Amino acid sequence: MKRIFKASNKGTILLTIFLFSSLALSDAFARSKEVGETKKRVESVDQTQVLPFPQQRVHRMSQVNACMTNWALLGSWMRDFPESPGGCFMDNPDSEAIAPSFEFPAGSGLEYLFQGGMWIGAIVNDTIYTSVGCDGWFGIYEMWPDAEPWGAIIERSVEPTVFCYSPDAISQQDIIAVYTDTSAEIPLSPTPRDPWDIRKHFPLDVRTTQKSYSWNIPGFDKFIIAEYMVENIGDYLLSDAYIGFFMDADITHIDEDPYGEYGAQDDITGFLHMYDGDTVNIVWAADNDGHGSEDGGAGTPYFTDKSPRSVIGMKVLNSPNSDLQISYNWWISNMSGAPRDWGPWLAVNQPTWEAMNPYGSGNFFPGNALGTPGGDVSKYFIMSNGELDYDQIYSCVWPNWHPEEGWLPVNETMCEDLANGKDIRFLLSFGPFDQIAPGDSLIFAVAFVIGETLHVDPLNLAVDPNMVDPDRFYANLNFSSLVQNAQVAQELYNDNFFVFFPGDVTGDEKVNIADAVYLINYVFIGGDPPSPLKAGDVNRDCTLDIEDVVYLINYLFLNGPPPQVGCA
Repeated sequence: MKRIFKASNKGTILLTIFLFSSLALSDAFARSKEVGETKKRVESVDQTQVLPFPQQRVHRMSQVNACMTNWALLGSWMRDFPESPGGCFMDNPDSEAIAPSFEFPAGSGLEYLFQGGMWIGAIVNDTIYTSVGCDGWFGIYEMWPDAEPWGAIIERSVEPTVFCYSPDAISQQDIIAVYTDTSAEIPLSPTPRDPWDIRKHFPLDVRTTQKSYSWNIPGFDKFIIAEYMVENIGDYLLSDAYIGFFMDADITHIDEDPYGEYGAQDDITGFLHMYDGDTVNIVWAADNDGHGSEDGGAGTPYFTDKSPRSVIGMKVLNSPNSDLQISYNWWISNMSGAPRDWGPWLAVNQPTWEAMNPYGSGNFFPGNALGTPGGDVSKYFIMSNGELDYDQIYSCVWPNWHPEEGWLPVNETMCEDLANGKDIRFLLSFGPFDQIAPGDSLIFAVAFVIGETLHVDPLNLAVDPNMVDPDRFYANLNFSSLVQNAQVAQELYNDNFFVFFPGDVTGDEKVNIADAVYLINYVFIGGDPPSPLKAGDVNRDCTLDIEDVVYLINYLFLNGPPPQVGCA
């Protein structure tokens, strides 16, 4: 069930943001200097007087087409929002263009994100407040750019032949956006205040600089890295702050009926803490079986190019707090409240919530919900609760299989629907950051990652559609690509964004017989090493030896798999 976003009210925000802002643009432009000069308190930036300049820009240089905005939204509502004119890699920069939300492979029509957004929660003068890029249910958007032209998105590229080339660029396509949470009035949001807080929005007075990067180099082309700097530009100390990233995936082919059996209604999500003995901490979402009506539907014994077989993931790459607590929470939203509005809970967290609950709803969230966190305090609680929810496919069994963990009982009303796929939201959050004083900043980075072919068996779910044996189902999922791409993103970030062509040991940005000869000379007769050494570790076993030579020769002459990004 979608509220606002896929119902008739969807047009409300489209009309509000694009018509209302364009009608008032000249007036906003005349006043726009005020936004840059006054950033201290709630009263200093009144968006009813100075309207923001919202834009969307799409990463188009990698195998992932991903929409970023300057109003904290990730995605494009499955292409409902267009890409704004002026993009460096648009076919026609003078006009709007269709904006893929999070499409993989590029041009396929397979989408892996409806919308997402950053959340920030903190304590100000002993009171809890939360600000959201998007709340995902009531249509609340609280972070906005300055007026035109100061609020416009900036693009940069390392490619010298494009008009946005810059020596300061990091990647083939840098998208830089700045947005603030400084206004109690948010007229461009379809819902101007949270219905449970019964007051105007209380801004945390933060300015966020979001820089996202994408590459078209093989091995580096299946993720977007985003760096964030969140600066306290107000007068108040922000204490015990948490950062969260909300996601509503809705994984489907774009030709699918979004209200139908497939579309948004068959997603699964989970948290990958360990993989092959390594700590990876990746939150993920996928279609439940890799099928939709466009490829024949559930039970079809094959996949097609319209099958959503891959998986989207997110990983925190860096944070100023090395001891951060990671929380992962998922839930389903429903206007009727529990048990249809529900998510996993550790029983120990219920009295904690009841003690801090200002809404009079006991150990439920407002609206009798056990899933959707309505209101600032509920959102802060879910960001800080320290839970790593069990994977969705275990909804009918996990609390019974692991009573020592202390989860609330199985939701007998919904567990089968949840276990085999539903319209799920999730939140990955981290903190606490003890204090963000006026003038101080938090700097952190995340990767939004694709893993190819999570689903390898087209009949995996059809064998057990009620998920009686989720272990069997899970064993037939292939997370190796997701983990490897997330690890490459982490290594790239750690290496200060130094990229190379895997297998290109001669450094000429080509992979051919000369590279095989060079690698043979290094391995067998002590020739010069590849630079970087990782370029020669083509089988990604973190060593350079004869196996890499054989791997590269197989690729060049026997149609073997392509070189991988090395870790030597």
